[in-house]
Amino acid sequence: MTRWTICTFLLAAGLIRSLSPAEAVAACTPATGSNTTVTCTGETLNQGPGINTGYGDSTQNGLALTVNSGASVTGTSDQGDRVV
Repeated sequence: MTRWTICTFLLAAGLIRSLSPAEAVAACTPATGSNTTVTCTGETLNQGPGINTGYGDSTQNGLALTVNSGASVTGTSDQGDRVV
């Protein structure tokens, strides 16, 4: 292989990699706290800080919570007859 062929191959591989979709990152920010504004994007699942809670663990106070269009916040903690 010539040096030109190797350079062309590496350039093409880098271009293909840059065109691949980015990994989706979903979360509510900030991760936890009280008396804060929280924004959630994408699918947030069991963010906590409690075990298997969508966001928070019921000890937070004074939250202004925004769940963006198309986003969801889900916790899989079984609370008796309901899933929260």
